[in-house]
Amino acid sequence: MDLTALKPYAARLGLELDGASIDRLTRHVELLVQVNDRFNLTTLTADQEILDRHLSDSLAIAALLAGAAGPIIDLGSGAGFPALPVAVLRPECQVTLVESSRRKSVFLREAIRSMRLENARVETVRAEEIGRAPGERESYGACICRAFGPLPVVLECGLPLVAPGGRLLAPRGADARAEAEGLDEVIALLGGGERRVIGYELLSGIRLEALQVVKTGSTPPRYPRRVGVPARRPLTRVG
Repeated sequence: MDLTALKPYAARLGLELDGASIDRLTRHVELLVQVNDRFNLTTLTADQEILDRHLSDSLAIAALLAGAAGPIIDLGSGAGFPALPVAVLRPECQVTLVESSRRKSVFLREAIRSMRLENARVETVRAEEIGRAPGERESYGACICRAFGPLPVVLECGLPLVAPGGRLLAPRGADARAEAEGLDEVIALLGGGERRVIGYELLSGIRLEALQVVKTGSTPPRYPRRVGVPARRPLTRVG
């Protein structure tokens, strides 16, 4: 797949997409196409779909993370978008990919090896578990949740991983503002402060939105709750 069409798009985002970066992204896509039937990684298989909905979206997310300090964690990494492109474009940051599926984790490790990325690692674990793990909890400058689940689940599993002063970034399609309504108390309970909805545009011109929450305090020790509980009993209100 020819990824040169991404170069002017990346430049508009303030990103430099050099030859080495394009080569790494190409390796990722080629491996994805090669093994997708076996690993069931994505339903988007046409070249233009991958270029737009996966790669340009990942580049836009990388641009939204400009200024994020410290390591980055991505929950529900799946086929590696946006985490692997973020690792390519932010080589100064360690990027942790969290994927509970062992089969998908095998793919992600092979992609990291093929792309020759030294700043990316895979953890095969549930988000609720890593959110309570010493050395992981509240140790990241940014947490990305691109395709992880309903927003209350994203907040409960993502914010405990973010250090105070860091941020949670949750791309939500075109309805982030509506989804975030009524969740201010939940955000505050989990240690979050200012929330902001950021609009961005894909290569194709499709408009999407992401919710950004700045972490201002520590998350209470009881969160995240046990595996599966955030999804079964989402935090939609406090009390």
